[in-house]
Amino acid sequence: MWDGTSPQRFGDRVVTNSGDGQGVRCPHCDLLRATTLAANPVYYALTAKVGAANATRRAALAGIRTLAGRPIQQFVTSGMLTNGFGTGDFAVSPLDQATGYATFAAGGVRHDPYFVDRVEKLTGGRGVYTHRHSVGRRAFSPWVAEQATFAMEATLWQRTGTPFDRSLADWRPAAAMLGTAQGPAGAKGAGSTNTAAWTCGFTPQLAAAVWVGPDRKSLVDKAGRQVYAIGLPALTWKAFMDGALRGQPQLPLAGESPKSVRAGPQPPTASVR
Repeated sequence: MWDGTSPQRFGDRVVTNSGDGQGVRCPHCDLLRATTLAANPVYYALTAKVGAANATRRAALAGIRTLAGRPIQQFVTSGMLTNGFGTGDFAVSPLDQATGYATFAAGGVRHDPYFVDRVEKLTGGRGVYTHRHSVGRRAFSPWVAEQATFAMEATLWQRTGTPFDRSLADWRPAAAMLGTAQGPAGAKGAGSTNTAAWTCGFTPQLAAAVWVGPDRKSLVDKAGRQVYAIGLPALTWKAFMDGALRGQPQLPLAGESPKSVRAGPQPPTASVR
């Protein structure tokens, strides 16, 4: 159990959630609930316990290649790494985000991203190039992938006011994480308003990452309201996933049996497998 209240002081640093930091009150929070709430203080403390370097090495195995535009390995050996790694202090590209979530979708096996799947002649359809799929590399155990997937599956319906309003069409099994970021020192609105928002998630067939941000300025909509991950990023992610997967079979997530694929509006059971 963890203290998930926000704000919370760790040494000389105060860790909050996005916005004013007052939204999470979970003084006795397990990691399932903390993941659903995206409770930054819990994940800051968790990173401190397991070690930021250990967490970074595992992220690299999952497919995260750069942090803040630099090779991720530099952060392990340079002393630049902090426990803020676990709460998003270091920028990760959308491509690396999607690659990492694809590793969860594959039960803990990482596959390198690629851009071109095949090239065909305009007439006749004869292929002149086909990408050779890699066998992959295991980043973490199937059990870890299953537990993390189970926690992330709940975010699509527990983080919203209306159940299922971010779930995929026909209640297709999916898992995702939603997050926001405040700008660096000197950015307009830094520390008080969001400057970027994310939704990253996957089904067994497809992983996608959506980033929305104006780059070092406050992230607001046309009415001047602060944008959170559950808004534009989550809606964009859902629209893309629904369109891309239309007509594809519904498959169980890692650790689920085919019988667990839901045929109706029933949320996943919020208990640890």
